[in-house]
Formats: sequence, structure tokens, C-alpha cells
Amino acid sequence: MKKILYVMHISWGWIKQRPQFIAEELAKTCEVDVYYRMSNHNKKGENPSLEAGNLHVKGFRNWPFERFTFVPVDLSYLINKWIWNATNIDVDSYDYIWVTDPVLWWSFKDKIDPTKIKVIYDCMDDYSAFPYMDDYPKYKVFKEKNEKEILQTADYVICSAKALQKKLYERYGIDREYTIVNNAITKNISTYEDQIDGIGLPNNSLVYIGTISEWFDFTNTLKALDEYPDLHVVLYGPKRMEQFLSMNGWSLEDQLRIQIFWLL
Repeated sequence: MKKILYVMHISWGWIKQRPQFIAEELAKTCEVDVYYRMSNHNKKGENPSLEAGNLHVKGFRNWPFERFTFVPVDLSYLINKWIWNATNIDVDSYDYIWVTDPVLWWSFKDKIDPTKIKVIYDCMDDYSAFPYMDDYPKYKVFKEKNEKEILQTADYVICSAKALQKKLYERYGIDREYTIVNNAITKNISTYEDQIDGIGLPNNSLVYIGTISEWFDFTNTLKALDEYPDLHVVLYGPKRMEQFLSMNGWSLEDQLRIQIFWLL
């Protein structure tokens, strides 16, 4: 049975999304060891360990040193490399390394023997486009430098959308083979009905399930509600922006037009 080291950048107990679903599917035919970047907020349930058949899940620390803007990012992130080394993971024992973040890959790339181990980069987001990146320009440069390198060296690159593949090509000019694996929901979504029955969705509902943050296009969502009076928009996901709407001048009336169900 093939062994996969699956390194992901979101907490396993955060909202269940692409990395968790893929890891669970891979564990049906492979031995999968998941190591995820633990949340530094210590919220209940975000940082679990798990043993389920071929799936083994553990967290590791990876500190956000990009916030210390007076220190070179590559120098400060050496600490995260030391933290990774302290986990004593035997990288050579794996057939594949599946990584979802180029900065995490940077922490252990020098331990990979390319003649023995295949590297898979799963690019699920355009990381450079997240608003917080504008606050840490040196970190953005650091991340893009490592993303370019992993695009050049990975055996396989997976993108969550064709548009994302296009952005990577435009940014780095690397002409290589990409595999598109779109985001989706699990086939057994019906098993979650007991968790959403209380919402009472009306007809013509447009439902979003995922992290609700400042990058969400609330403005055009309101325009859609104006243009289609029978439309109902429901957002269901973890809260990352409790004060964002009020701080940006949203009236209570506008907030109530969109049903928002915060998790965690």
C-alpha cells in the first residue's frame, strides 16, 4: 500500500473543506498521514488528533512570523523549519508528499529525495490575492518565490479551477501540465441534514458553505437580491469577520437581507 504524507495549511477541525475531503478519499486506498498547521487561537475542536483506519491526523505548530515586519521573512521562518524538524517525521518513508501551501513545503523541501518521492502541489486558492497579503508585502514575495519553485519542481500540480491555473501561468510564466480537480461537496451531504434543518430554507435559495471573510463579494450579492426579489441568499460557515460589516458601513437592514449562520 502506498504511503502519503499529506501536509495542509488549515486546522483539521476548521470547517470541513477540500483538504479534509481529499485526505479521507486517499485513505480509502493508501496509508495517509496528515500533518496540519494548528490554529494558534486554541479554539475548541480546531486542533484534534485522529486515527481512523488508514487515516492518521496530527497537528504541528507553524507560527505567523510574517507579522513581525522588522525581521526578514526567510530568516524568521527558519524557526518554523526547526519546529518541523522537531516532529521527527521520516520523510523518506513516504511514496508521495501532498502539500497545500508552498511555505509549508519550504520547511521540509531539503529533506525530499526526488528520485524516491513524488511531490504533489494542490493549489486550492490564489494565495496572493487574499486581502491580508497587502499588509505583509515581504511575506507575499516570500510565498510567491516558493510557489514558483514548487511549480517548477513538483511532479504533479493540481488546481481547484481552470481560472486559477491561468493565474498561475500569468504570474510565473511556467508552462507545465496541470490537473484540474474542482471543489465540490461530499456525495453523502444528506448525512448533515440534521445540522441544517433549523435553517428552514425557502424556495429559490442560493446557499454558500465555507469561510465567510472580507473577501466575500457582499456588494454584488446585494445587487442580485435587488434584481431578483424572490432570491434568498444564505451563508453558512465559520466567522472570520464579526465586525467587518458594521465597520464598513453596512446597515442592519442590509445585514438582515442575507441570512448568515456563523459557526465556531
